[in-house]
Amino acid sequence: MFFVLLNRAINRNVRKYFPSPINVGGLGVRTFPKGHFSYTGSALGKGSTSLSNRISRHLRDEKANRWHIDFLLGAKSSQVEAVFIIPSEKRLECELNQLLRIRLKAKVVVPSFGASDCHKRCGSHLLFFPKTMRKASLIGDIAKTLSLADNCFSIYLMNAHS
Repeated sequence: MFFVLLNRAINRNVRKYFPSPINVGGLGVRTFPKGHFSYTGSALGKGSTSLSNRISRHLRDEKANRWHIDFLLGAKSSQVEAVFIIPSEKRLECELNQLLRIRLKAKVVVPSFGASDCHKRCGSHLLFFPKTMRKASLIGDIAKTLSLADNCFSIYLMNAHS
């Protein structure tokens, strides 16, 4: 099983575009621009590494920061807006990440993020999308892109706002 988290970096106090620094554990303090991000991850295990446990862990507010994504999702300037779930026994994490990057012209803004064990040279499993994209358009574009790879998937919308 694989998943794509659609996340939005925001600043609730200031309404203009500016970078937000976040400590990302072993990667140090990194700057995240305001806008939408996708994170591709895998959940091929059982028990604590099963799909349901992995996603529920990522969505919990209270947890120990273990992976890069934990640091980003734990920041007050971050919120998950959608989760795409792709059932598969194959390792598709890199393929889906590269497909989103190429088809949707996403950018890598934090090299090595979530890609410590990546063997396909993704550069990062966290992708940034232009801030001008509306959430509904981006969700539709991600869904179209995932379906191009003949993937069956489910989408869970986390927030009806914006």
